Amino acid sequence: MPEYPLLPEEAVSRKLYWLLTLTWSGCTYRWATDHVDITDEDGEVLHYGGGLRLTFTESMNLGKGQAIPAVGVRDLIFPINVAEEIEHGHPLYRAPVEIALWPEGRPWEHRIVYLRGKLTLADYGASDQPVSFTVVPDGFDGGIIVPTPNEVIDDHAWTAAAEESFGQSYPIVIGKPGFTVASSRGINAGSPVFPIDTGGGLTDALVAGHPVVATSVDIHEIEATAEASRTVSTTEDGRGQQTATVTLGGLVAYTAGNTYWARWNDTDGGMENPWESGVALRGLGDVIRWALGRTGILADTGRWLSVRDELSAYKVDTYIDRPTDLWAWVNKVLLPMAPITLLTGPAGIFPVVWDPAALDCEGEAIDAEAMGLERVGPVRFDDANWFNALRVRFAPRSDNGKLYKYVALVGGEPEGDPDEISNVYTRSSQTAYGVKTAKPLDLPAVYDEATAQLAATWRSIACSRPWRTVEYKDVKARFAWLRPTRAIRFTSAELHMDDKTAWVASVKWDSTVPTFTFLIIDDIVRDSRA
Repeated sequence: MPEYPLLPEEAVSRKLYWLLTLTWSGCTYRWATDHVDITDEDGEVLHYGGGLRLTFTESMNLGKGQAIPAVGVRDLIFPINVAEEIEHGHPLYRAPVEIALWPEGRPWEHRIVYLRGKLTLADYGASDQPVSFTVVPDGFDGGIIVPTPNEVIDDHAWTAAAEESFGQSYPIVIGKPGFTVASSRGINAGSPVFPIDTGGGLTDALVAGHPVVATSVDIHEIEATAEASRTVSTTEDGRGQQTATVTLGGLVAYTAGNTYWARWNDTDGGMENPWESGVALRGLGDVIRWALGRTGILADTGRWLSVRDELSAYKVDTYIDRPTDLWAWVNKVLLPMAPITLLTGPAGIFPVVWDPAALDCEGEAIDAEAMGLERVGPVRFDDANWFNALRVRFAPRSDNGKLYKYVALVGGEPEGDPDEISNVYTRSSQTAYGVKTAKPLDLPAVYDEATAQLAATWRSIACSRPWRTVEYKDVKARFAWLRPTRAIRFTSAELHMDDKTAWVASVKWDSTVPTFTFLIIDDIVRDSRA
């Protein structure tokens, strides 16, 4: 679906309507924040009943996991008896919903679709009583589990599997997980290997529940601290699914009850990138797109491609070998790696990467008092989010799951530790405020040191000074086109702020009135150049 963003001049000159379209019980129902008839490009008139009261919040994410856009609809009057329809076998729960913003004068096709999702948590009563409910955008509600129930070692898939392999899920191998430390302890990491054919003299073992790019992989036997390279084959299981297998033998011969791991860091990697033949799926943006695709959720391809190179600097090296909710995994494991916010639009979910430079914002200057914004409360310092010392832990071990490697971000000069890094942000912060150490940041899907350093570095820029936030209500909705992550030049005479770089941290709509939270992140490098 083409995208028709709200233009700044439209926000100023045209009346805005929120539109809600609900498909339920074989019918389509339409409401708006006021009664309105909208003509489409074919001349057909679509009537929207009034009385729509909604709240809608979108937020910026800076390394904490993505907040689900919160949409609430209250006291909506239906033209039918909701209770009767439900009792006749038409559940309202999970009914498809579209939320859109429409500037007066546009054809219906040019409405601005903010999200499509499912109705949840509905409250209803008798026929003359209003209905209230929430809407969860597609893709943010989870429920897609991988590996699937059929991607498991059982008698249908492998008739001669080792006893210890039965019931194990097929590993999904992403990137190049693994490392080996030369020591008597045999510290090792990678992904689990499961013997699945012990009937002959040699034993075949499953290394992935899908074909892989690597032609060989190092197999490590934990108990014997032995390791050997083995050729990877593509093998169909009993259900006809293609998997990746190796043959155990020699230094890593099969011993019942022993534990085997595959080390991928010296190989071409695991799962093939769906968008790049012969290359392993590894860049952060591509991995998130793959995960969204597995859920069946629409992703805005153009916008993902626009930041692909930037996000590919963050390498994902991991595996999934137990039933995992993909959205929860993306939110908890992947999003904290980079300063990425996921928003929704007509073409699907899309990413916005935070730009700490954000100097070229001349067309987005906001003078709060001159432009009629109403401040809601004081400017607040956020003491929880700033620091100037941080340890980023990464590279999980195979024997105990503990994160073996680290990068230490320090506020002073590094003192001989090759894993310590420092920069002007942490040093100036420590000089100004003293030492403040954050809780360790754990990155269990990272083995690449450069990725860990990137995660530490962008946080040092974003978090080396206390954040300030201030809220403004925009009664006339003249800045309705702003969405979270947008950089602005903020001026407030009463607060003595002049052309201050800030970001839209959140937008909270109450029907047609937005309230903005502006986030001010002081930056010693950027502000000295401004």
